[in-house]
This record gives sequence, structure tokens and C-alpha cells, in this order.
Amino acid sequence: MLERGRVAGSKNVFGGRVYSKPFEEIYPNLLKDAPIQRWVVKERFSMAAGDSILSLDYEAKEKKSFIRHLSELASWMVKQAEDAGSFLVTEIVVDGFVLKDGYVKGVRIGDEVVESGGLKESKKEIDIVKKSVAGEVINFRRFDGKGLTELK
Repeated sequence: MLERGRVAGSKNVFGGRVYSKPFEEIYPNLLKDAPIQRWVVKERFSMAAGDSILSLDYEAKEKKSFIRHLSELASWMVKQAEDAGSFLVTEIVVDGFVLKDGYVKGVRIGDEVVESGGLKESKKEIDIVKKSVAGEVINFRRFDGKGLTELK
């Protein structure tokens, strides 16, 4: 996983409404364990024209969407992925995607292309270098198939 900020979700500065159904298949424990601030149980839709307002109220019988600060939800999601064996690399700016056969198979980071596939089985080391605008190296990490090592 790649994150532009220092920690998961640090670039998400607002809260939002999250519809739970799309996430329940990926996170089976979502309804029980996710950091849900509150469930949306009542909605009001209003339309105004001149001096008139028409409102429609709706009360949900099921839990379908919730409110959460997105940075906190992102942190929880990353923790779930890490517990499943994934890892997070922070302070990486993705400039584009590598598409093959209609699927995203990697990312473009500056002039470098990093493709997915086989990292757990790979003996190959992957260097992740972060450079400043002026071009000097300000962060250098190596992934060796087991984890990241901070290099100087």
C-alpha cells in the first residue's frame, strides 16, 4: 500500500458519509470493529423554489451508512491490511497508474515504474527513493521481501 502522507489517512482532512455495503465484503468485521462515529438513520431531502420548500424525510430500518473522520477510517483499514500480511509505504506520491489488460498492475512514481506481483515470493530487493524538488535524496528505503529497512 502506498500513502502520500506520513501516516495512513493523513491527507484526508474531512469527515464523510460512508456506505457500508461496498466495504463489508472486503472487511467482514466492518460492522463490529470499524471506528464508526455514528450511523445515519434519518435523512431529509429538501427542494426550494422561490418562497416554497418541499422536504422528504426518510428513516432507515437498517444500518446502511455511517459518519466517520476519513483519516481514522483509513488508519483502521490499513491496520486490517497489515494484519493480513500487507505493508504500508508512506510519503510516496503516485504520479500515474500502469495498466495492463484493463487492470492496474503498478504505479508510476516520478520516472520509476513499480509493478505489482510476486513480492512475497521475490528474492529481489526493491529500493524506494524519495527525492526533493531539487533532486537530492531525502528518504531511502529498501523492501527485501520481508519488510522495509530505512537506509541512509
